[in-house]
Amino acid sequence: SLDQAERAYREAARINPKYLPAHLKLIQLYQKRKKFEEAKLQAQVLKKELPKMAVLPQVQAALKGGKGP
Repeated sequence: SLDQAERAYREAARINPKYLPAHLKLIQLYQKRKKFEEAKLQAQVLKKELPKMAVLPQVQAALKGGKGP
């Protein structure tokens, strides 16, 4: 389920804050569920932990509160 996926990705990001796939999947999941504020917050966490990855289109869209690329 999406709830289980969200929990798993959050746990992966908690265990390893520099694990890019977990952050990106959370952003995508939140966008899919129309939780745009959560997607934006997750993008901000990613930007803090992995600043060079903040240029990715899905991260930029989330930071702007959008649905993604």
